[in-house]
Amino acid sequence: MTHPALSRSVTATGGTVRDAAAVIAAGGMAVVLDDTARENEADLIMAAESATVDAVAFFVEHTSGLLCVPMPREHADRLGLPPMVDDNTDVHQTAFLRSVDLRGAGTGISAIDRSATIRALADARSTPADFTSPGHTFPLAEHRRGLAARAGHTEAGVALCRIAGCTPVALICELVSADRRDMLRGEDAHRFAARHGLPVITVGQLEEFQRLRPTGNAPVPTAAGRAHAYAYASGGVEHLAMVYGDIAGRADVLVRIHSECLTGDLFASRRCDCGEQLAVSVAAMVAAGGGVVVYLTGHEGRGIGLGRKLLAYRRQAEGLDTVDANTSVGAPVDARDYAVAGQILAHLGVEQAALLTNNPDKVRRLEDQGIPVSRRVPLETVPTLENIRYLRTKRDRLGHLLADLPEETQALG
Repeated sequence: MTHPALSRSVTATGGTVRDAAAVIAAGGMAVVLDDTARENEADLIMAAESATVDAVAFFVEHTSGLLCVPMPREHADRLGLPPMVDDNTDVHQTAFLRSVDLRGAGTGISAIDRSATIRALADARSTPADFTSPGHTFPLAEHRRGLAARAGHTEAGVALCRIAGCTPVALICELVSADRRDMLRGEDAHRFAARHGLPVITVGQLEEFQRLRPTGNAPVPTAAGRAHAYAYASGGVEHLAMVYGDIAGRADVLVRIHSECLTGDLFASRRCDCGEQLAVSVAAMVAAGGGVVVYLTGHEGRGIGLGRKLLAYRRQAEGLDTVDANTSVGAPVDARDYAVAGQILAHLGVEQAALLTNNPDKVRRLEDQGIPVSRRVPLETVPTLENIRYLRTKRDRLGHLLADLPEETQALG
């Protein structure tokens, strides 16, 4: 019988990543098994943003009770969460961060208190001042290259939340036997899942689901010049790489990692400068005799999705800037993951990139994926009355290097 804490879950056990993602998206839980040669354990996983008091009570009832909250390292850095220890000697290199409680949340140990802490850890509006340490909830940092580098439950939890379209912060804990003397494994884990109506998947299935797969390529004549298009599948979506000119053997390839922006790229919205940045990047590559645009699907609105981006636009019309508009609709400021971009560039033979971007964080995050960046190439566009506030927010609150913005709106005419 399905536990009341899982009332938004499905009632039949499924075995695909999409099954599990659908349950996570609906606020439910999934059982994720790792390799028998690794920890050989089953973790209960859900999105941290959905961690109600009933859900946390269910975790406490059926797991070891050491509730962990995996998150991207960028998210942990924003919350000021350092490593728990300087010298991590754990056999699996689990990246424990400083334990926390939500400030003012009682003693921090009850299901009520831990639920509040867990949801706050996923909330884009939270700040380091919102937490006290040490605490009773244990944040974990995802490996910067995700499942491609570390096949652990930490990375699986973050990946499953991303696939589900949730904030990429998870709640995980190891399931234990009914007598609480050992871990729940194998068929026992499957029986537990069936009893509670939970889908069961493996970390290996998640790895395979996210593995980069070339799906097709062809020469494509464009208005800017001839290009060769390469399609890749990963995580249930397809991405595109457009290679202009000849990049073979180049030590310094012009690269633009471009996040999908349907309104700006296709419909020339003047609310952002995305379409202009794409056009300027392509022109620079053609002029240089070669370059690569990696067009990442699923990055709409800095990864929050088209619908929530439009909701955020309405909040911007009411006076909020880009950052506050995102958080006001319950979305992260930036939920993008660049792991697939690094994999695509490696597949194309790019060993070093001259990255077209105004965002220094993008340089670091591409290098985290194993692609050295030889230099950052500025990518400034002509500001307009409609996007000047957006550009100033990118400069002032997101650290983009935009030196030539007029400080007086009247200067735009």
